[in-house]
Amino acid sequence: MRNDIELLVHLCYGDFGHKHSIEPSSLALCVEMSNRIFEGTKRPVQLLYMPVPRDRSDDAYFEPLKHLNLLAETTLSLGLVHQASSNIWSARASACKSWCRRRC
Repeated sequence: MRNDIELLVHLCYGDFGHKHSIEPSSLALCVEMSNRIFEGTKRPVQLLYMPVPRDRSDDAYFEPLKHLNLLAETTLSLGLVHQASSNIWSARASACKSWCRRRC
């Protein structure tokens, strides 16, 4: 792939009926996969997306973000707003901010 084409990584658990195919217990697997992608690619990653289940706004879910080796040129995008529970997105946003090294 040419370096002038933006690389966006979208880690997802599916969205059948606005529900993940499995409910992740934390962002640990996403962080591990992301770090491996960053280590293994020779080109910039402009955007990294990670899922957040609609019923999770607790520290345990977001804590693995402290181990994310986010590249300087990479924007982290988290799935905080859901169609079925858009009224509590701010609780999810507050929980993730304490674990992000950079603004998410």
